[in-house]
Amino acid sequence: MGVRWGLRRSSERRQLLHRRGGLAGSNPQAGTLGAQAAGGPCPDRRRSGGLARRPGLRAQPSGLARHRLARCQVGGRARWRRGQGPPAADPREAWLTIRFATAREEPWVDGGFEICWAQFPLAPPSVPGPPNATSGGVTLGQDGQLRHPLLAAPPALALWRAPTDNDRIGGMADRWSEWGLDRLERRLLSVQEQGPARVVRSEYRAPSEIVIAHEQRLTGLDNGVLRVDEVAEIAEALTDLARVGTVLEVVPGLEDVVWFGRGPHETYPDRKRGGRVGRWQSTVTDQYVPYIRPQENGGHADVRWIELRDDLGRGLRITLDAPRQVSATHFRASDLATATHDVELAPRAETIVHLDAAHRGLGTASCGPDTLPEYLLGPGTYRWSWTLQPVDPG
Repeated sequence: MGVRWGLRRSSERRQLLHRRGGLAGSNPQAGTLGAQAAGGPCPDRRRSGGLARRPGLRAQPSGLARHRLARCQVGGRARWRRGQGPPAADPREAWLTIRFATAREEPWVDGGFEICWAQFPLAPPSVPGPPNATSGGVTLGQDGQLRHPLLAAPPALALWRAPTDNDRIGGMADRWSEWGLDRLERRLLSVQEQGPARVVRSEYRAPSEIVIAHEQRLTGLDNGVLRVDEVAEIAEALTDLARVGTVLEVVPGLEDVVWFGRGPHETYPDRKRGGRVGRWQSTVTDQYVPYIRPQENGGHADVRWIELRDDLGRGLRITLDAPRQVSATHFRASDLATATHDVELAPRAETIVHLDAAHRGLGTASCGPDTLPEYLLGPGTYRWSWTLQPVDPG
């Protein structure tokens, strides 16, 4: 995808040492199995030999769901029977995560360093019914775009990303530029009241005269929740897109970010096997990945929801209708694309959030083949939904 400056974290340095030094000196022996809920280390972790097994039952949202499995030898077997997970009435999504870590300090790594992990879904989430719709709660400007106190810029259609090294070398970036996907102009067609919803129809026109039809159905729900259902009709001429989704900007000050999806590092549709599904916490600033030449970065695959909060815990939560590609950053795509070195970037106070119904794979075109066909985006109808709700401390 690109070249990064250095290794920013001690864990990254240890990973590099691990790759160079191999597993010399490790002595895998017996371990124990346990389970946990998302958001914390395994509370009961016994070690022996060189490896400790640290499984986790990751759930949404956080909470405690411990369970012990039978002790077994490395290379042996342990049985997980149905009913050992969360109760049947528990609506949370459950995952069994088994982690293998060094039980003690080794010449090449600290104790507790994770060697590998495996993850298995145990229970899909039970989807609750939508909250009751209200007669109000949706404010639109004269341009038909949403006005909300937590948004610095309204949600808009996004089809372009800051080109990666692969995009440039593979020719995709030139094609997107020729189509003008980075310079779309929106024109409002109509605003209609349909029951409790307000339906906004518009079209986005590219300099190449390609037109994309777009519809937003905005519905105010109980407790200040806003639901947005979107449809985009991608023209036949657009045979290879970077993304199809929504971009919005959040007011300054909501620096703390929590998401439920793959992490903690960046992941993309064709580059996500190394990211665990879980509840991750960071800052918007730390989502930026410092490639020498700025480009698309910091995205997370299979995100179910994302929260942005201030120091007092106030902010917003965005919940997706399905696991989607999501990012939160202090840079617009145009900021990244116009800079030639990372030192030229100036972070914005606002947080730019991308909610992608679909996102093109990254591929390896800078040194090999492009992404596989199943990770390409072409013409057709794309549908996605999301909700926005204010959150208070706690």
